[in-house]
Amino acid sequence: MNDVSLPFQPSCQNGSGAIYQAECVAKVFVTLEHQDTLGRPLPAGIEVDVRDARQRRYPGVTDEQGISHHYGVLAGPFAWQLLNAPGHHLVAIDEVPVHPVAAGISAPEAMAVMNETTVIATYLPPPILVDLHAPLATGEVDRLSDDQLEQLRLAGHNATLFIHGYNVERGDWARFDP
Repeated sequence: MNDVSLPFQPSCQNGSGAIYQAECVAKVFVTLEHQDTLGRPLPAGIEVDVRDARQRRYPGVTDEQGISHHYGVLAGPFAWQLLNAPGHHLVAIDEVPVHPVAAGISAPEAMAVMNETTVIATYLPPPILVDLHAPLATGEVDRLSDDQLEQLRLAGHNATLFIHGYNVERGDWARFDP
């Protein structure tokens, strides 16, 4: 037998088959450090929804350092999701790459172990959208903001370009025009 767990487990089922939460399960203080691949923390104020194996919610919000805290998470596997944060695509958990398709299909998972667990979640920087179709505003000398220029500088002055096409209608995020 390859089971490395304890030889006994708390009973979560009574004689009639009803399942109850074992009250002796350890509770863990989970810290998620959210950063992008350029080493910058995610912005403050992003809601983070952590759920344990029983789907109990442990909400948190990122602070100025991109960290969210979640108190009382049941020991064992847990998953998290960024709420209202479009453009942040997970690429690694604790520096271990995440398959790009898997990261988009289901919430990432990690293990909460006694008494504290810290997980580093790494995301791609948000995409930079440059609309060359729209004219520059009066007095505007560049189409990129200072934040966008800084992102390109941190990326080694490199960018990957996706060109939509010429003289065609453009849809919106997650929506296609018919």
